[in-house]
Amino acid sequence: MKELLVVGGGIVGRCVARQASQTHKVTLIDAEPPEHKGCSWGNSGYLVPSHFVPLASPGMLWAGFRMLFNRESPFGMHRPWDPDTLRWLLRYLRFCNARHTRDSQDLILTLNLRSQSLYREWAADWPTAPVSERGLILACEQWDTLDHETKGAETARGMGLDVDAISPEEVSARVGTNVSSIGGVHYKCDSHLTPGDILAALDADLTARGVHRVTGSVREIQLGDSVRVNAGNDTLGGDQLVIAAGATSGQLARMLDVRLPMAGGKGYSMVIEDTGLVTTPLIMLEGRMALTPLSNGIRVAGTMELGATDLSINPHRLAGIEQTLRRTVPGIAGASRIGEVWSGLRPCSPDGLPYIGALTRDPRVIFATGHAMMGMSLGPITGELVAQILRGDRPELAISRLNPERFQ
Repeated sequence: MKELLVVGGGIVGRCVARQASQTHKVTLIDAEPPEHKGCSWGNSGYLVPSHFVPLASPGMLWAGFRMLFNRESPFGMHRPWDPDTLRWLLRYLRFCNARHTRDSQDLILTLNLRSQSLYREWAADWPTAPVSERGLILACEQWDTLDHETKGAETARGMGLDVDAISPEEVSARVGTNVSSIGGVHYKCDSHLTPGDILAALDADLTARGVHRVTGSVREIQLGDSVRVNAGNDTLGGDQLVIAAGATSGQLARMLDVRLPMAGGKGYSMVIEDTGLVTTPLIMLEGRMALTPLSNGIRVAGTMELGATDLSINPHRLAGIEQTLRRTVPGIAGASRIGEVWSGLRPCSPDGLPYIGALTRDPRVIFATGHAMMGMSLGPITGELVAQILRGDRPELAISRLNPERFQ
């Protein structure tokens, strides 16, 4: 049995380790211990066939530009003058066009649908990590936003997704509490789960499958007769290597002389006590604030601060999330917060597509990263695709556009 080293212990790394353990002896290497509340822990837990438009799209570009100069807006740039950030931005601008959006959406949708199906299969064996089928409501405060989302829903319906345009009254009724909106759309095709629960279930599953875990930051990667990784105080050897290290994957790629453009997109979340009111996940589009009913409360999340490299809390961004909550969902705005405010770095590629595939010059090395805000949603399908590549099979889905060397 071949030995596989997987660098990165978030949702993607865990899913890769699970799927690969059927044919490989797997060692999972992570800079943090399993209980660390990283990017995979603090997200909204959405499984989103509805999110088939890539991060690099004309709509995203225009919305981001309008928010850029408001320090309490849900979008911002961290050190935009940094050379790496500038290079990333220039690449990003190349893909903010209708053709890229049109060429990407079928692939993104297919990945999300397959991943959602895998989660449902796994949940049948994991009673502590259920998948909730309440859908996702996108609510609007402005007429131009509502018009845009209604047209987007028509496109989604034409792609086979179950989605309704709904009135302000229906928004509130389906969310379970009063929501200040002029209407919205309900993607009944979407699902959600509690990230902490699914990570714990995966950890138990990996232990049962004999996956070995090593905690330590990777200091060096060597490619010789075998693959060797120096992590913490350990030197680990293997036959193949998967890099699934989220926002730090670009730094690891440099050790292999691979150009893997990556920007950290900082997001924030908090959990408030479960008032029993919110039953269906909600995104307030103008404020980019998300509400999710989890097993331990209601998660409030938002913000995309591109180019971030640390987990410090920007009080202005946090204030923007709280203002949107008070303005749009006043019934839960006064609920008590559970624990500290969380922050994490989403791994964002310039074209809004993940990096999934083997290196041409050394197929022993596979990348599985760059999922931006869809890491939780796309974890299982990424693991499945990587497992197919490791076996030497041709991936069942056409993933040439996800080539990790596309920016070489």
